[in-house]
Formats: sequence, structure tokens, C-alpha cells
Amino acid sequence: MMTQPPESNPTRRPVADGLLAVAVFVVALLVRIVNLGVFLTSDEPRAWLGWSIEYIQGVLDGRFGDIIFSFSPGVTLLWSGSLGLLLDYLAHPGTAATYREFLQTLPFDPINPEVIFWFRLPVVIAGALCIALMYLLARQLLGQSIALTGSLLLALDPLMIGMTRVLGHDGLAAAFMAVSALAAIVYYTRQWDEHPAWRYLALSAIFGGLALITKLTSAFLLPFIGLVALATFIHYKRWRQTGAYLRDGLIWLAVAGITIFALWPALWTQPVTTLQIVFSWLGKVAGQPHNRGSFFLGQPVPDPGMAYYWVAAPLRLTAVTSIGLLLALAYLLAGKPRNLSPHLPNRKLIILLMSLFILFFIIFLGTSEKKQDRYLTPMLPMVAFTAAAGYGWIAQRIKSARWQAAALAGVVAAQALIALSSAPYYLTHY
Repeated sequence: MMTQPPESNPTRRPVADGLLAVAVFVVALLVRIVNLGVFLTSDEPRAWLGWSIEYIQGVLDGRFGDIIFSFSPGVTLLWSGSLGLLLDYLAHPGTAATYREFLQTLPFDPINPEVIFWFRLPVVIAGALCIALMYLLARQLLGQSIALTGSLLLALDPLMIGMTRVLGHDGLAAAFMAVSALAAIVYYTRQWDEHPAWRYLALSAIFGGLALITKLTSAFLLPFIGLVALATFIHYKRWRQTGAYLRDGLIWLAVAGITIFALWPALWTQPVTTLQIVFSWLGKVAGQPHNRGSFFLGQPVPDPGMAYYWVAAPLRLTAVTSIGLLLALAYLLAGKPRNLSPHLPNRKLIILLMSLFILFFIIFLGTSEKKQDRYLTPMLPMVAFTAAAGYGWIAQRIKSARWQAAALAGVVAAQALIALSSAPYYLTHY
């Protein structure tokens, strides 16, 4: 564990930060929960809802080896769907004598419209909680105002809203990956705490494990966290702490592995067979284009190539975050700027790491033949916080703290107007 000289941090305000995290959670929850059941995506009834019913029945019966449904592998999604169905059962007493009977009689194709709200609700709550947690982590990297602005930009991002209010794995994977990545950055850049910051390493590993059993593209976290470790190793000249870095990497892998094993019932009885099945499916399905191809530059094509995401990414961002990213780029290219607080890590390093997450994730996605614009969702948290840092760089030029806050509030308000213009069909925003 890397240790740093102790230093008091008067900028810490745990009560205020806790209240702001609750406020972020409420905003994120409200925009997702309103009109939650007014539409249905094609994957939900036949895939994730139907699988969730079979999944929880298999768990209750102890048939752990029979509940492998996707190469994703979508384990957290199946737990979420099962929990949503339990909430539906509890909210409507008398519809069935037992939970098992409720599951056996529940229609899912065609679906009962009343159940849509309930099976989506756990994903909505998990997404909102993760965004609030991201605020608390980003607060230690970028300061309160930028972290708050970034978390609200994310809470109000149309694609992020859309993907965290359906029973699908892209939204959950994005949320879990972001918490894991931010916790790792906090851990490796932490300089002010006299006590070991193991909780951030553990938090990163736990959410990394959650991300990996949600969608296997979350494996991107492994090289990225390695990059974070390498960057801080060089930046802070921790030449004598090579062993500590290697030990931390092994601890991360161990905690992530324990998380995966604890939440994936199929691994309890047949771990080798389960992994063989999943990776066999992954090779057959994920390595091939979609059956209907991808729509690119006005026509469907089997594999649109590496250019696809470089075109899709700007179209999926809002004008607010796009401008913020350009400002952040200008900040990185500017001369050596002052840090707003001596108790925060080097801001340029933090923004560079977040920018590299965005850049390398787009490149990573482009190597697969299977392409859809929603696969870009995991980059949105880093986009939001990077954009917020860009706006913060401009806002700090305003001498009045009150007007600085007003300027950042205006940025968030503009994002809200863009998002609400697509409500409740947020996935239609381009």
C-alpha cells in the first residue's frame, strides 16, 4: 500500500458532501423513474425478463448449472430482474399464493404492461446510487463544484438515462465500470490521508467484479487500471514502491474474483464448465457482426469498421458535454495551470486519465466486429466529469464564487433541457 505524508484537509465536508450525494441520487432517480413503464425494448421480454424468471427459479431449485443464458454473462442483470419480479409480487398480494407460483403464471411474451415498471426498478435504483457514489469519488479528485457538475451532467445525459431505465446490461456495466475506475484513480493519486486507503482499492475491485459479470467488455478495466497505476508510479516517482504496486494489483484481482464467485451461482457447482460455456459463446457471438449488420453512413453494413464509433460517439453526446470536452482539451494543451486546492491531486493528471479512458475505450470497442452505438455507454461517466472540468476551468476565471456557481448551474440546466426534450424516450436523442 502506498503511503503519503499526512496532511490535514480542511476542504472535507462530510455532511455537506453526503447531502449533495443524496441530492444527486434524487435527481438521477426522478428522471429515470417517471414514466418508467410506457415503452418496451425488444430485448427485454424474450431475453432478460424471460431469463430472469428461469434464473430465479433455477436458484430456488438449486439448479445452478442450468442458469447460464448469455455470454455477456449478465449475472447482475438477472439478479436485478429477479429482484424486480419479487417487488412486483410483494406489491400485489393475493395475485399468487407463493412467489414460485407467481413466477410460473407470469406472462412475458406478450408481457403484462404492469410488470414493466417493477422489473426495471432495481436497475434504475442501482444506476442512481452509482451516480451518487461517483460524485463522492470525483469530489476527491476534482473538488466539490466540478464533481457536482459532472455527476449532474451524467444524471441528465439522455443516453445514460435511457440505458439505466431498461433491463439491459449496458447501463449497469457503465455505472459499475465508472465507480471502479474512479475508485482506482482516487486510490493511486491519494496524497493527503495518513491512514491506508484500502477501502478505495477494495471498492474498485468489488465494482470491477460486478462490471465483469454484467458485461465482458468491462474487461477493459484491467488494462485501464494498470495504466492508472503506471501513470501515478511515474508521476509521483514511486520508484521504491514497485512491490506495493504489484501487491495491490494482486489484491484487486483477488477481491474482484471473490465478488464474481459470490454472485455467480453457476460457478458454485461447475466453475470450469461455466467459464468454458461463456467464453465459447463469446467467441462465436461477440466476434461476429450482428445478423442484420450495423446502420452506418446511410446503409446497413456487416461491419462498419473502426470509423463507426468515431462517428457515433459525437452524435450520441449532447452539445453541452461536447463543448465541455473541447474546453477540457484546451485545458490539457494550455500551460501549467494552478491547482485550485493543494489537497486535491494534480488536476491535469486526473483529466488526462479520464480522457485516456474515453480514447482507449473507443479504440477497444472498434476491434470487435459486433458494433452498436449503445456500446459506447461506459464512456459517458468519464465524458461527463471531463466536460465538467472543462467548464470549471472557464468558471474559475470568474472572480465571484456566487457567479461561478451560477455559471456551472447554467451548464447543468442546459443539459437538463436537452434531456427532457427527449423524455420519456431518451434513447431517441442524437
